[in-house]
Amino acid sequence: MRYYQKSDIGKLRAINQDSCGVFINNNGYILAIVSDGVGGSKAGEVASGMAVDLLSETFLKKTFKVSDNIYQWIREEVEDINQSIVSAGYANPDYYGMGATLVGTLITNERTYIFNVGDSRCYLVGDGHMSCVTHDHTLLASMIESGLVDKSDPRNDRNRHILVNALGIDQPLRVDIEAFNNLYDTLMLCSDGLHGYVAEESIKEVLLERSSVDKKVDTLIQMANSVGGFDNVTVVIVEGGDYE
Repeated sequence: MRYYQKSDIGKLRAINQDSCGVFINNNGYILAIVSDGVGGSKAGEVASGMAVDLLSETFLKKTFKVSDNIYQWIREEVEDINQSIVSAGYANPDYYGMGATLVGTLITNERTYIFNVGDSRCYLVGDGHMSCVTHDHTLLASMIESGLVDKSDPRNDRNRHILVNALGIDQPLRVDIEAFNNLYDTLMLCSDGLHGYVAEESIKEVLLERSSVDKKVDTLIQMANSVGGFDNVTVVIVEGGDYE
């Protein structure tokens, strides 16, 4: 198993509000996380940093048992992180209203659990195919799902980055969790600084390349910057197999 992570400020933002990390616990399980401070809002980098730090801290202390309900563990941890971010916002005026997205994967010996809040994404690649296995929690996605707009409508762009769910909200949180068999070749997490500006077909071509995982990450970040670097961009890739 190989992995690589990188976050880049892009070309237009004054600070990088993305955070990421890859961690291995006592079970040999892998936790990978990407969190994106919401929309350039106040202290977004604090919120995303809290998400990564708090989740990784509890994960590294946890020894999972066969009887553990991993769905429940993920949900409870993410909900606790949300409350911590909300509380920090109330305690410090400089942090009030801060928020972040969260996408992550917990890879066990048997299954891969993928979870998300917001519009950071997870892609799986196998047998020459790539699929996005998370659902964006955006106004646009909600409108498309409910049939209010057509997916191909060019006017959709205005609603593409409006989140309807994120860490930092003082109300019930939607946490999507799905489990997959460990049959994929490559798993990628990314912030919308990548998938919002680089076509999925171009991302797929890079992920299918027979090259090192760090080169793939660097190439994807370069592609995001080459089309304008309008946002911070973060990419985490986890893959198996050996390349010469």
